[in-house]
Amino acid sequence: MQQQWERLQLAEARAKRETERLCELYDCYEWEIEYERKKTKNQRKEVLPYIYKHLENGVEVGQEQLFELMEKHGLLEGDEEGDMEIDLEDKPVKFLEELLQLLLKKVPRRLKGQRIQ
Repeated sequence: MQQQWERLQLAEARAKRETERLCELYDCYEWEIEYERKKTKNQRKEVLPYIYKHLENGVEVGQEQLFELMEKHGLLEGDEEGDMEIDLEDKPVKFLEELLQLLLKKVPRRLKGQRIQ
């Protein structure tokens, strides 16, 4: 019985920390989290840190794959070739999610299952 009580307390503490994290991330009150989570700007806040972390750790997507993805989402204007800088902050969430999926496929085998720091 004591173990169950301790597990319950740990679970409640973990849930409270997560709620506080989300309130800080979305800059909202606890009861607004579900509404704020649906907003596009907040969906970006959830995906972008993972993309940046993979890029910092040297995981990259091929230029051809990136152009295909941008073309799929209508983000290319005319014939763009060569190296170009991409501002991820203003890209659609669906694009960011697919970019993250491509990055996850490129993670070296030794990093799979490990936390990326």
